[in-house]
Amino acid sequence: MTNHYPHITPEPGGPQGVGRKPHQASCIHEPEHWQIRNDALHADKIMRDYDTQRRLLQTQTATWYDKENDFEGDDSKCFHRSYLERITDPNHLLQTWCVSIERIHMMNEHIRETTYSRDIRAFFT
Repeated sequence: MTNHYPHITPEPGGPQGVGRKPHQASCIHEPEHWQIRNDALHADKIMRDYDTQRRLLQTQTATWYDKENDFEGDDSKCFHRSYLERITDPNHLLQTWCVSIERIHMMNEHIRETTYSRDIRAFFT
């Protein structure tokens, strides 16, 4: 195969590098370089996705703060910060908090159901 473009060197090992300049071929194999490049080209999409996720997390956080009275004892310590303080956290912290609260709530519901069902059975036997 004749190289009609001597200033562009094909990447060794296959056709995927054909037509790329040597510095482009080497960067393509570095995932962090590709991610940085991609983020720079699509920064507006990344911010839109972040804002969309943030609105969802703030709604979930508000929902859990509305159910704050359902939590008793040590579980109520999860609400030691006010809602306005909590929503200033970055998305990853809000997500972690919401998942934790959801699991605590599910566990408490399971305990209540199990306890009440045992009491009813004991009453009728």
